[in-house]
Amino acid sequence: MLVLISFIQAWWGISLTAGTRGMGGGVASTAILGLGWTLLTNGYPIAYCLLPCPVAAPLSDVAHIGSLVLGIVAVLAHIIKVSAEASGR
Repeated sequence: MLVLISFIQAWWGISLTAGTRGMGGGVASTAILGLGWTLLTNGYPIAYCLLPCPVAAPLSDVAHIGSLVLGIVAVLAHIIKVSAEASGR
C-alpha cells in the first residue's frame, strides 16, 4: 500500500510539472488523476456507509457528496480552461 501511495504522489508531481511546462499529456494526466482520485477515494466511503450514514451523519454525508461533486466540477473546469487556452481564446 505504501508503494502505491508513493507512486500516486510521484505521478501527481510529474503530471503537474509537465502541465506547467505546457505539455498536453501532463494536463490530461492531471485531469485523469483528479477524476480518479475523486471517484475512487472520496466515493468509497459512500459504498461503505450509505446515506444517511448513522455513524457520522450529517457532516460526513455533506463532505462526501461535496467532495464528489466539487472534484468532478474542478476537473471539468480545468479541462475547459486548458482547451480554451489551446484554442487561443
